[in-house]
Amino acid sequence: MSFSYDNVEHVSAVITNPGASKKVHVLRADQTITIKKISLVSCTAGTAVGSQYQFEEWTNGTAIVSGATGTVVAGATNTSATALATAAVPATTSLVSGSEQIAAGNWLVLNYTQGAGDGFVEKLVTVHVEYVNGVGA
Repeated sequence: MSFSYDNVEHVSAVITNPGASKKVHVLRADQTITIKKISLVSCTAGTAVGSQYQFEEWTNGTAIVSGATGTVVAGATNTSATALATAAVPATTSLVSGSEQIAAGNWLVLNYTQGAGDGFVEKLVTVHVEYVNGVGA
């Protein structure tokens, strides 16, 4: 994917077995940022377990932004039809239209929901976020 400018910033985080459903703070926006792409990569092939990786904008890191703009990426479910089913293959998620911007002072939070009977089969999941400072095109 190419952009009309070169100031794309990157942040990566490795998530290990959270043991249960958790909220993981991935990135704090010092100024308004525009998310361009979020990828997930598992080191172990997953199975159809129903775990979800949903990215949300949280105000001051304590509560999701109300309304539709709070969800940046809807549940990226680990099933045989989605990307985390294959080890070492990056899964590019689909951004929710109109929710790509994170306001200054807010957080991008990974809301991990562990599926029923799921034991985090992925072992390690790398989250990679590409963004630009300000309101990007």
